[in-house]
Amino acid sequence: MVIREIQQFSEVRARARAYLCYLFTRNIPNRMPEPNVDVITGSLDKIVHEVEEFEALYLLDHRGEQVINNITDDPHKKGGLGQNRSGKSYYYRAVREKRCVLSDPYPSTLTNDLTVTASYPIYDEQGILKYIACIDVSLEHILKIAHPSSLQSMFGRSSQVIYSIFSLSLLAIAMLLLFNGMRSLFYARFCFLTFWILKRCFNRRF
Repeated sequence: MVIREIQQFSEVRARARAYLCYLFTRNIPNRMPEPNVDVITGSLDKIVHEVEEFEALYLLDHRGEQVINNITDDPHKKGGLGQNRSGKSYYYRAVREKRCVLSDPYPSTLTNDLTVTASYPIYDEQGILKYIACIDVSLEHILKIAHPSSLQSMFGRSSQVIYSIFSLSLLAIAMLLLFNGMRSLFYARFCFLTFWILKRCFNRRF
């Protein structure tokens, strides 16, 4: 099951990253005159209402230290203030690539389930890194977001069935027309041959 989910994630990773990074760019400017925790936290609160299901939203400073407690609806997932996450791939990749990135799946410290993290660097007007906003989403849920819905899948399968039936119907009609055409041809030749034989017999008799 886990191997299959990881394989599915590799197939939809670009879509998942685009979705989560869009949430960040829509609510938080990549550059701010004076980035501060309160303003960014308010923007993170807005993202909460745009995501159906997530584990936590949080904010790191330029050194990778968490500067706010986790933003989450689950009281068991609160906390995190002061933790250093500079060793996490979602931190150093965002710092190195200077853009929003999406991590590989890893076991969550909050749930022990496989999780992915989107991280979004925030700079001041001089281009100096100040903060990195992060969102944790379970691998299971990110696959639901990025994969076609079951309704779409059913529609796709239904379309294939309908297309197959339509193709078979056209083939049956074509075969029927061919059969009727061959029958008409043979009937015409039969009538001509019969007429020719009768004519010869008639000429011989008279």
